[in-house]
Amino acid sequence: MRYGDDVLIFTRSSWTAKRMMKSVSRYLTGQLDLVVNMDKSQVRKPTEVKFLGFGYVKLKSWRAIPHPESVKKFQRKMKDLTNHNLRLSLNERNEKLKQSIQGWVVYFRLADMKDELVQLDDELKFRMRVVIWKGWVAQNRQIVSLVKLGIPSQEAEGLAWSRKSDYLIGNSKTLQRALPDKRLKEMGIPSVVECYLRYRV
Repeated sequence: MRYGDDVLIFTRSSWTAKRMMKSVSRYLTGQLDLVVNMDKSQVRKPTEVKFLGFGYVKLKSWRAIPHPESVKKFQRKMKDLTNHNLRLSLNERNEKLKQSIQGWVVYFRLADMKDELVQLDDELKFRMRVVIWKGWVAQNRQIVSLVKLGIPSQEAEGLAWSRKSDYLIGNSKTLQRALPDKRLKEMGIPSVVECYLRYRV
């Protein structure tokens, strides 16, 4: 017995879609001797569809995007790789991030998603700042590292000896000045947006 692959057929109206469903199903089963899974075969709006990880939105025209579930799954992967408790060197972590980002971006490169990826990039940079901060471990080393990166000693001491949460540390103006986007790039930390623009079709 032979089976056909998954396929989407887009029409202008639900009436046309229902008629197309009947005629296509009849052709596949009658002419091509294929089995149509009627449980999975449905007439639905594009915005309600998840197909091979993609979703669809209408801007000026209909566009394919990564489905929200696909984005959440990718975010969880990035969160796992940027967990500061993960025992990896910065180079090892960067390499794993690059592999995961490239694989995800290449798969979804046909989608319009630059604006969404800017947000993912910001999340990645924030989490990597925390990873680097945690990597300095002791307060004295944090102070020395910040001063080397151009932060005045008094300001560096204030951040190192504060009891702020990782979230507040990562979003602090002090750490953002010490580790701006340019410096993170120099340290080999990948960018989701840059990867997307490189592989965009």
